[in-house]
Amino acid sequence: MIAKQVRILLVLTSVLAASAGLGIELADGDIIAVDQGTDAILRIDPVSGAQTEIVAGGVFETPRMAVVDSSGIIYVTDRAEVAIIQVDSRSGEATVVSSEGNFVSPAGVAIDSSGSLFVVDSGAFEGEGAVFRIDPGTGSQATVARGGSFEQPISLAIDSAGDLIVVDQGGDGAAPAILRVDPEGETQTTITSGGLLDNPTDIAIDENGDYIVTVAGLPPARSGAWCG
Repeated sequence: MIAKQVRILLVLTSVLAASAGLGIELADGDIIAVDQGTDAILRIDPVSGAQTEIVAGGVFETPRMAVVDSSGIIYVTDRAEVAIIQVDSRSGEATVVSSEGNFVSPAGVAIDSSGSLFVVDSGAFEGEGAVFRIDPGTGSQATVARGGSFEQPISLAIDSAGDLIVVDQGGDGAAPAILRVDPEGETQTTITSGGLLDNPTDIAIDENGDYIVTVAGLPPARSGAWCG
């Protein structure tokens, strides 16, 4: 069983990268986990369950969620550092991609087909909540959407049409919800709300376009998402 402090799991679907300095080889289908208990990034073999540290100790303050691009670069949001940190899976080198600016409490992160990063932040703009587009090359932050239906946006995924599918934990009388956000027009549409969404924490989209949502409020309480 994976430890409770593991926040999010990501399945790599098109990564073949070697980390020579660490002696770790990432392969297609590997699972990357953010462990908040040890502030580490772990590789988990999906067949054997073997766990290997990719990077740990001194790199992160409060790592939250992560995404992996097609070249094996891991992008991690860090709440205490108020930043996105990239980890090169070939060398283990960690570099700050973007920090502070509009960030207050960066959480969920996703990457689109062009390589742009999208980050949700529930504390942005004095608690309005927002989604930002981040250029991983320059670190520039652009606001995609803010306020509106957002209460406590925590995570997101990108569907085949390029829309942002955002998990919102609700609050102030608003039920937890799954929202669709147009990355260009800022339109927010509620897909579903309430029901079994008792403290939703993360989301993934499978090959059929179905949403897989982790819910911490229902037993057994597990945190993690498999992304196809």
